[in-house]
Amino acid sequence: MSFQTFRIGQLFVIKITAQSGYSLSNIMGQDAVIIESNDGNFIRSVVISIRRHHQPEVYLKPIFIQNFTPKKNSILHGLIDGFIFGEDDVKGIEEKSKDIFIRSLDLHPHTPPGDYSKVIKKAMDLMYTRQVRTLKPILDPYSIIGYSFPQVSVSFEQHEEPEVLNALDWAEMEGLIWPDFEEKIYLCNNCAGGLLSFREVCPHCKSSNTYGEDLVHHFPCAYIGPITDFQNNVNDTLSCPKCNKSLHHIGVDYDKPSVLNHCNTCDSRFQDIYVKAKCLNCETDTDVQYLQARDINTYKLTKKGRQSILQGMELSNHPNKIEITDIQSEETFETLLQFDLLRKQDDRVLLCGLNIENLNDFATHFGGFKKQSIIKEIAQVLKGEISPLDYLTLNSSGLFIWTRRLAKEDLSEQQTPYDIVERIQQLVNENFDQFNMKIKFIEKELSELKNAHEGVVDIKRLLLNE
Repeated sequence: MSFQTFRIGQLFVIKITAQSGYSLSNIMGQDAVIIESNDGNFIRSVVISIRRHHQPEVYLKPIFIQNFTPKKNSILHGLIDGFIFGEDDVKGIEEKSKDIFIRSLDLHPHTPPGDYSKVIKKAMDLMYTRQVRTLKPILDPYSIIGYSFPQVSVSFEQHEEPEVLNALDWAEMEGLIWPDFEEKIYLCNNCAGGLLSFREVCPHCKSSNTYGEDLVHHFPCAYIGPITDFQNNVNDTLSCPKCNKSLHHIGVDYDKPSVLNHCNTCDSRFQDIYVKAKCLNCETDTDVQYLQARDINTYKLTKKGRQSILQGMELSNHPNKIEITDIQSEETFETLLQFDLLRKQDDRVLLCGLNIENLNDFATHFGGFKKQSIIKEIAQVLKGEISPLDYLTLNSSGLFIWTRRLAKEDLSEQQTPYDIVERIQQLVNENFDQFNMKIKFIEKELSELKNAHEGVVDIKRLLLNE
């Protein structure tokens, strides 16, 4: 590969073309980069590879495009430093590049641990050196969510772009940025993609091969039927099939109270039509009511955000992922259970287990996002039914284990766990399109256990039919 390098004033500049190729190690030793090409995809790949690099000496490098103007909604507008079309533009490169270099000397070098902190620090470094104070979303056909935040999105691969919104949520939670609402979008409940195809489908067979026609109500005889019942083959006039009277004036002789839909696939008729969304990324087809609603915001740097650029990030102890409170890890659960085994109990204590046997079917039908949501809902139900002395653990596959204390004199309470199972099944059935959640429930007397670990393993084995 042969690179064209030259000087502009005191700057050493490298020019990249599709014919010359490029190397990031060569770019690191230069003061600025010029990309000359008519191929928008080539320019995009070069810019992204530079901005995605982990070294600030590379990702902060001034980049200029020569003899090419990207489309209005291109991510390039947020990642480059200018365009070159003539001699006057070339002269401006020196001043802008020096300003970026001088401002880069102010940046704090430390990056806190964590994937989101690295992404947000890089974005804020780019913003500070370019004197940008807002992260603005742009419509981006290359993004699977339909929007890009150039300084943040550049750190993610295309299939990872839903994580852009999670990274921004993290930065907002840390007080580094402040949101101003722009738009609400709906994302696939399986992959969080935003490129969706919406279709009206039959509620019976889910076919989109449907058509609708007006439903006509004839006032004099009260006959109601599709408009085709009123049409004749002679002329365009309407006549009632029940009383044979002609219909002249809408609102006087008749009205059209609704629309009647007909499915060409299963030959059914219906008034309410379903709307489904097919994801163009993962091809999941789901009812629109189960899509993820997300806000698209413009983000401004807060005072803490501006200070963190120069003085380093001071992060809180917030976890990166939402967790359910008062749920014990399996190790802690076994430790507490062992204490209960060694302690003399005044009340009966049961070790209970619950497994959602068709959780994967639920996730296939409603999406991974709703899968996590229903697990949290069930955990909340179980937490509300146990005493303050009891404890609960669960895993992401939908297996719950908990203790339940029963007063010896109140034996009727032994049936309560089964009532809980019925309530969970009813909750899912009513809120998720009559889905029948298959739940297996097991309970054992604590006095029957040899030790905590074997008790937990035995409950798991029974729940999983192993």
